Amino acid sequence: MRSRWLPRAAAAGTALALALAVTAAPALAHVVGSGSSLAVPASATPGQPFAATALFLLPSGATFPAGVPVIFSQESGPASACVARFSPEFANTDAAGFARTQAALPAGCPGGFVLVATAAGSGSVRATVIETGGGFPNTSAAPPGRPATPWWAVVRAAIMLLAGRGLDARWTSRPRGVRPAAPR
Repeated sequence: MRSRWLPRAAAAGTALALALAVTAAPALAHVVGSGSSLAVPASATPGQPFAATALFLLPSGATFPAGVPVIFSQESGPASACVARFSPEFANTDAAGFARTQAALPAGCPGGFVLVATAAGSGSVRATVIETGGGFPNTSAAPPGRPATPWWAVVRAAIMLLAGRGLDARWTSRPRGVRPAAPR
């Protein structure tokens, strides 16, 4: 005799999985489109606040609805102890899809900071700002170079070159087969 409960249990499990998928779908309803951006200045002075404005667009080009929570954070910086500050750290999108905050970079950390605005359950936008003023100059993008030659190596090479030229002139200025006189 065949069991009739197995097909019914499979149908009930499929219905439950569909119900869970449908209820989870609204959380993923907003996908960050390619026109989304985070606007920050190209460079900033340490400790001086600057505006960071995120624009969230859907793939269709329409703006995100008002009230979508956004968190501002730092993805990377010149050193682990160099952390940007945001005020406020959390914001909501307005009717035009914008979320705004003020950011400030720490002193003594010259270099590039990658800042991020993340819309809840949707995705992120990133931008880079370079800290200028104070500290050492920004060298984060400079490729590694050849180490400088020490001054003593240059002097030694010059002496050897001059000494070699003197010996060369001494040996080539005499006719072949004639040796220089021995020193007295």
